Amino acid sequence: MCGVCGIIWKQRRGRDDDAIRRMSRSMVHRGPDDEGYYTDGPVDLGHRRLSIIDLAGGHQPITTEDGRYTIIYNGEVYNYRRVRDDLIAVGHAFRTNSDTEVILRAYAEWGGECVHRLRGMFAFAIWDGVREELFLTRDRLGVKPLFYAETGQWFAFASEVKALLHVPGLPRDFDHEALHHLLVFNAVPTPMTLFRHIRALPPGHRATYRHGVWRMEPYWDVPFHVNPGMTEEDALAGLDELIRESVRLRLIAEVPLGAFLSGGVDSSVVVATMAQQVPNPVKTFSIGWGDEYADFNEVRHARAVAEKYGTDHHEHTVTLSDLLADLPRIIWFYDQPTPSAFQTYFVSKFTKEQGITVALSGLGGDEIAAGYRFFSSVAQVEARWRLRARLMPGPLRRALAARLCGRDGIAGRVGRMAAVAGMTPGGRWRGHRMLEGAEDIARGLHAPWLAERARAWDTGALVADIIDRAPTDAIVNRLIYHELRRFMLDDPLTDTDRCSMAHSLEVRVPLIDHEVVEFAGTIPPELKVKGGEAKYLLKRLAERYLPRELIYRPKMGFEFPMMHWVRGPLAPVFDAVLSPSAVGARGLFSPEAVLDWRRRVTEHPGRGEAALLWNLAVVELWCRLYLDADEPTCPTMSLDELLHQVPRVHLEPELVPTTS
Repeated sequence: MCGVCGIIWKQRRGRDDDAIRRMSRSMVHRGPDDEGYYTDGPVDLGHRRLSIIDLAGGHQPITTEDGRYTIIYNGEVYNYRRVRDDLIAVGHAFRTNSDTEVILRAYAEWGGECVHRLRGMFAFAIWDGVREELFLTRDRLGVKPLFYAETGQWFAFASEVKALLHVPGLPRDFDHEALHHLLVFNAVPTPMTLFRHIRALPPGHRATYRHGVWRMEPYWDVPFHVNPGMTEEDALAGLDELIRESVRLRLIAEVPLGAFLSGGVDSSVVVATMAQQVPNPVKTFSIGWGDEYADFNEVRHARAVAEKYGTDHHEHTVTLSDLLADLPRIIWFYDQPTPSAFQTYFVSKFTKEQGITVALSGLGGDEIAAGYRFFSSVAQVEARWRLRARLMPGPLRRALAARLCGRDGIAGRVGRMAAVAGMTPGGRWRGHRMLEGAEDIARGLHAPWLAERARAWDTGALVADIIDRAPTDAIVNRLIYHELRRFMLDDPLTDTDRCSMAHSLEVRVPLIDHEVVEFAGTIPPELKVKGGEAKYLLKRLAERYLPRELIYRPKMGFEFPMMHWVRGPLAPVFDAVLSPSAVGARGLFSPEAVLDWRRRVTEHPGRGEAALLWNLAVVELWCRLYLDADEPTCPTMSLDELLHQVPRVHLEPELVPTTS
């Protein structure tokens, strides 16, 4: 696992020869073992290396013998030995045993089509010195990140947003629409970032940049080719075989390897299949939040799995003090504010402290197998209502929905049935995933000048569009498509990459291997949600490995006790960064609206309300680290110092609508 960066200079005047080194060194956490640079005409390339495979021979950049192609690469290609054999068969000779050289020669042989032969997580750049063309690509599901930006002086790319801020002349203009989506959706949606001039390469895409022309195209999308004749046993056998193979491929490493074990179905299945394929006990790692937060603790369930499979198990309790001590660094490593950083950050930190360099995770099981509660409620209950309501003419449905929704008893049920019947799958999803009224709440929190602009921004429509254009008619599969293409990408995958890389830890995610995802797309949706049971098929598969009491217990999720902490322990943070004076100085939010929201959360805390309050605080802390600093660097200050830092940037003037 590594960090990559590069600059193509459009003109020699103003070229900064040290910029590529500043970019690289801002990501030293992604690759503390080695660094490498390459310059050829207009291009500078930089690389940070976390050594996993071919420890002696995997230095990057790597250039072909004729000097034409040069690669920098972040990720792991698990089938590289098979691709290497194919290349040897057509005449290629190798100087190293690394997967990096395999990708380089695959590109020399097949060009951009080489991505179809690669199985793994990756983001890489290849410079063609003859054509003076840059090729960029990202893996199918977006496990590994890649960002880019362009000015009149240069085009640049990097594994992290922060690296691009070290190229001279990049405006740090705030993307206010991205901020609005963050408040509504709890994540900045790809390809946006909080900087207007920085964008993310979408997953499953490849691009070229040549002589000022940027061309980007998709090479893969989540497929749904349902096999209606597939039986439950066929589905179980196929899924079991592919998951076992996916785990086996991810055991390739020349460094210590372990696994995250939360105690949920997904991580437990991964650990179980690992334990059956390695000679020594698997090293497993769990974190908890203390006995007083029992609703958020799964450590006892993780311990039961560890005992069943004889793992070398390690547990760690995280406290609020731990969070506050590390908060400036967490926000820094994240590039962009996010509500879900802390649990993954601390399990990654704990795992690395025990000497592990590669860890497997159960991330993605809920997304491929319809594991969230709303899959059951939306796809089953609401689908039945919709079928019943089809007997109603459209005008009658709308009239009943308008008149009866919100009432109690049978009248209210009829009104809701009529309303659901007229909704798209995207509209029904919003009612389960997003805080009720989130769009209006966010607009109400914006400063007046920004609220005016926000009338044109619709996060719900952005979400619904993905669901409604999914390449499938089945409601369950449409929701799965969104979870893979939006939610997982912008929340848990981002969370996992930044938090693990903050500690120079590589995390592998076998449940979203693209071949597993493709097979899941052939499974009939009625086997994914059955009898009101979300994640039905994966739970049936888990019965082969785990006791039923561990599988069919209430879902907890990998979360932290936010609602408990916002009501008191985090008050000093809110007092410092969400005071009327601090909010007013920043100019993004309405001081009065933020104060009212604090009162609301204190008096009537809910998970969604608490998360939104925390997002407001984290946005301000992010601004202090990323916008107020002359040149953003990893913070050495304490949280107390950061809280008492006076905001230096006022974001309003040039964007406030003028009146005549």
